[in-house]
Amino acid sequence: MTKEDQDLTLYQGAAKVVTIPIVDADGQPVNMTGGIIYYGVFTSKSAVGTDAALIEKTRDAIGVGEIALVDSADTADAMRIPIDETDTNGLLPGRYYHEARLTLDGKPAVVFEGRLRLKRSITATSS
Repeated sequence: MTKEDQDLTLYQGAAKVVTIPIVDADGQPVNMTGGIIYYGVFTSKSAVGTDAALIEKTRDAIGVGEIALVDSADTADAMRIPIDETDTNGLLPGRYYHEARLTLDGKPAVVFEGRLRLKRSITATSS
């Protein structure tokens, strides 16, 4: 089940860890162990699949990658996505689109999507 309108606000050059619990169509927690996860930030929703992501985070089926699985309501039912300060230093302030895709048992699905608002920071450093 896709969680829509998962909007996020960040400042340029600021780190943030985003934790998103994932549930199925019945609202039950989804154990994502063994799943492949992709998270991307794009200029717009229409850019997904056509333009390169501005920020990418991944996790493969054996758990290698930047995204961690954590327990929320059940075992391994939430993804923890770290956004590092260097991820946003070079981006202009504005509105972007972000989404996460989970492939579990060979079935890919977008599990959350929304807008990412990047606010200007006068203290951010260039990367």
